[in-house]
Amino acid sequence: MKTVLLDGKYKVGIIKEKDNAIYVLALEDALVPDVDDRLQLMQAGKVYSFCKCCFERHIKEVKK
Repeated sequence: MKTVLLDGKYKVGIIKEKDNAIYVLALEDALVPDVDDRLQLMQAGKVYSFCKCCFERHIKEVKK
């Protein structure tokens, strides 16, 4: 599983990429903006899906 930082703060693991979607596992609780820029809670241990283009605007790779 590749680990990335969402909005430069929150660690998530990329589980799967399919078509235009990315499925990630939240590795810690995170507050992230949704489509309307409202903050939504991502709970640690749960899987979430994102549109690839939206997700890529919010990530940075974690340096190992």
